[in-house]
Amino acid sequence: MARTSRKSSKAERSAPVFRENRWASYARLSVKSNKVGIDDSIIHQLQRNRDFIRKNIQDGLLAGEYYDDGISGTTFAGVR
Repeated sequence: MARTSRKSSKAERSAPVFRENRWASYARLSVKSNKVGIDDSIIHQLQRNRDFIRKNIQDGLLAGEYYDDGISGTTFAGVR
């Protein structure tokens, strides 16, 4: 009697599952032009980032928006 393989054939193996890419947007306002609260500049930067991602990246998801209102590049003032 012939031996049979216990391994599944290539046809029986499941196809790999690909995850959707996740993207984040970041905007920063410099200390010199910093005003009280969220400046219009930050809102415009985030909108431009959203538009860019929407137009140029088809296989992704905008997972978050981060902004830094003139503090530093490492301390986030807010997360949207």
